[in-house]
Amino acid sequence: MTGRTRTLAVVTAGLSQPSSTMMLADRLAEATSARLAERGIPTEVRIFELRDVALDVMNNMLTGFPSPKLDAVIEAVTGHPDPPVHDRRVVQPDRRLPALDLTPFPA
Repeated sequence: MTGRTRTLAVVTAGLSQPSSTMMLADRLAEATSARLAERGIPTEVRIFELRDVALDVMNNMLTGFPSPKLDAVIEAVTGHPDPPVHDRRVVQPDRRLPALDLTPFPA
């Protein structure tokens, strides 16, 4: 069975260098890719370390707009080249500004 190349996006969040999380992710990605190859399914493995985009994630949470670097990770993980911005925003209703009182002052 042949077909389009599948993308296997792996996201790790280890802290040390090299991290045990990264080593496990490498082994899982290798095993998955090998199993897919046995079935004739071509696979592209893309590995992302969360610490490399941590600041971008925080800026996205604050502004609602991902950096090009984070956008590439989102695209790889979701498989969508340009998901709508509202799908990527984190809305925190408890942090809304209070309603503005426009009642005129008494004369």
